[in-house]
Amino acid sequence: AGKGYSFDGVHRTNGVQPLWALLVAALAAVAPDPQFLVRSMVALGGLFWLAGGLLLFRLLQRLHPLGALLAGVLWLLAGLEHRFALWGMENGLHGFLLALTLLLARQVARTPVDDPARGALLQRFGVVAALLALARVEYGLLALLLGLWVVWTGRGGGAGSGLRAALRRSRPFVLPLLLLGGAWLLFSRVYF
Repeated sequence: AGKGYSFDGVHRTNGVQPLWALLVAALAAVAPDPQFLVRSMVALGGLFWLAGGLLLFRLLQRLHPLGALLAGVLWLLAGLEHRFALWGMENGLHGFLLALTLLLARQVARTPVDDPARGALLQRFGVVAALLALARVEYGLLALLLGLWVVWTGRGGGAGSGLRAALRRSRPFVLPLLLLGGAWLLFSRVYF
């Protein structure tokens, strides 16, 4: 109804993360039965949490196999303990996107600046970082800082060095972040 997020149609919630809200709205459109909708939301959040744990394990496996196993187990256990995970259903999506962002950051950091595949990888990284910022809005600054750090510390020197070259190299990352974030801000302003 354009009046913000509400579970009872009267009182606003204390906040719903934008990307999760979009997924819930899509689920509600195809599954109007409230009980099925809630079960679907819980299942989807759980699947995202499991996928995030697997990505975290994959990210850390090459660094330290035992540490990766421990981190993966703790991640999965955190999904079961709401006080430790600050559990909300959107945390599964957030955890998945956080792990995916870190995995892509590692790939971009390891790709030489003059590698032709780096631009496409940076674009994917920018889209996932923007989705992370929309999954939990407080992670917007983390996504931006992580991306800029990866771009500025890129390997190789074929594309030049200095601030101007770093800004040029950062465009494939920053543009998706700005476009998705800006589109959400515009939608929120118009709709709410």
